[in-house]
Amino acid sequence: ANMAGGVVGISRFLVLPQVAPSTTVLLVLLALLPCLLSLSRRPTPQRFAAAVTYSYLSGFMFGYHVHEKAALMALVPMALCAVSPGPKSTQHAADFLLLAASSVYGLFPLLFESREYLIKVVLGAAYMFIAWQALAKVHGISPSSSQASGTSSGGTGSKRRSLMTAYEKLYVLGFIPLELYCSFVHPVLLGQMLPFVPLMLTSVYCALGVSTVWLRMAWAYVRGDPTKGDY
Repeated sequence: ANMAGGVVGISRFLVLPQVAPSTTVLLVLLALLPCLLSLSRRPTPQRFAAAVTYSYLSGFMFGYHVHEKAALMALVPMALCAVSPGPKSTQHAADFLLLAASSVYGLFPLLFESREYLIKVVLGAAYMFIAWQALAKVHGISPSSSQASGTSSGGTGSKRRSLMTAYEKLYVLGFIPLELYCSFVHPVLLGQMLPFVPLMLTSVYCALGVSTVWLRMAWAYVRGDPTKGDY
């Protein structure tokens, strides 16, 4: 089987350095260390859910063999953080939307048959729309306006103009031109030439979203003080 066949095995690279399983185990443990130390100082249900999310993402980032579907596992505990009262609840909601867009779209190449195209696009778009609307309502933010419609139920008592920053919204909307290129522009312009480009663009673009969420949480754990609302 080739390296893109989805079969678990050991592949030998010609250019890239060979990474041993023991190295990835060490990286995962090092990545988890700030989270475990922070959680041990002040264990609460919400902070535990955030720690589980970070643990899943750390395994996804540094694991020896991971699949696209593995990123979806982090959405379950992060959803609990996004709707639970707390000083970081609104930030969790933004991270959830960013991670959801990256994780869901990352599965699109797995559904490559023409009869599956409309189903995956409609379900993916509907999921993001419903999640955005629901989280905006939970946090008292009007999804159709940049102004907050009321006091957030996340427990902070402050108003926030939007769940996501302008750059985060631009990133999520960027999946639209990416999909148009991968599904329509590339086949028309290049045909069978450079068949790896659509998948490469999808992987890199989705990796930006997943890495952003992980880096944000990792930095919060490294510098954070749990008594001040950090992770």
